[in-house]
Amino acid sequence: MVPVLTRLRAALMAGLFASLAASAAAYAEPRAPGQAPDGASASDSEIIRTFIAKADALIHDNNLDVKTTAHYRVKTDDPRFDILAAANLLESFRGFFDSFWQGRAELQPYDDLSRVYLFYSRAKFKQLGVYEERPDDIAMVGHYQRFFDVVALHTDSVRPEEFPDFLVHEAAHQLVGRRLYGVGATPAIWLSEGLACYFGNTLRDGSGAFQPGRIGGKDAVFFKGQSRSAGRLGWAQARAYRKTLASGDALLLDTVLRTESPEVFYDARAQERYSASWLLVHYLVHADGGAHVAPFVAYLKHDAAGAGGADVLYGDLGMTPEQVSAGFRAYVAELKP
Repeated sequence: MVPVLTRLRAALMAGLFASLAASAAAYAEPRAPGQAPDGASASDSEIIRTFIAKADALIHDNNLDVKTTAHYRVKTDDPRFDILAAANLLESFRGFFDSFWQGRAELQPYDDLSRVYLFYSRAKFKQLGVYEERPDDIAMVGHYQRFFDVVALHTDSVRPEEFPDFLVHEAAHQLVGRRLYGVGATPAIWLSEGLACYFGNTLRDGSGAFQPGRIGGKDAVFFKGQSRSAGRLGWAQARAYRKTLASGDALLLDTVLRTESPEVFYDARAQERYSASWLLVHYLVHADGGAHVAPFVAYLKHDAAGAGGADVLYGDLGMTPEQVSAGFRAYVAELKP
């Protein structure tokens, strides 16, 4: 039996979700490193370079370890951390992400090295200066800073066996923004978080292959003495959400889809909205023999062009809100490990 999230773990995730919203609101338009926005001050390029230089300086100490692969430059100051394992997971995920969309959606070119900072020191992590100050018991785990095109996480905020899921979550934010949507396009909140959680909760088996549709851990060991992931995080979220649905107290799915305000999406019910969002992505990709995939991809194109919204989604799916909700609830009720 998979236990539901403990209060602390739920609080940690709620802190992550709320902090994501705060930073996203401050920097709404994604940019490539060093690129100034069209029509904006050229000083933006210098702001980006300054931020990266600050991150480099903060993480640089006697425990600094760096690994550069084809698509990632990963840095950590955590002496317990296997940076090669993390870099390999990121490369594995990028390959899976590209193959997942092959034949479904056209991906945008993105050849820059992705910068990933994994801080052991929370004090240094907080000194990046773009994260909302929070009590220690709901401290944020990490974030993809879209304006700077930088991923940063604190390595000591969650259970070691769960950290690979959070790393893939943030890497998914980056690839959705850069590869699927492209520079200048902003995903709807539920889609951004739904896709990131969907990929973050996708099983990666012992051979290193991601398994679309299967919920689980990453079979990766990042820390000395760590046990392998039992894949409990995604199922804990799914079970908790099913319990909320059964109670009759769940937010209407249509309400989640129409939530545009970060302050609302990331409020005290953020965990519920996150779970509804990624389980809806799971439904749209895998339910009914994949019948909803093409309409879903059509909606992604509309959303990337700034013409999204709940009503457009229903139109692309050829379903009423009631039909989507009923199909979704039935699908979630039948999900099994």
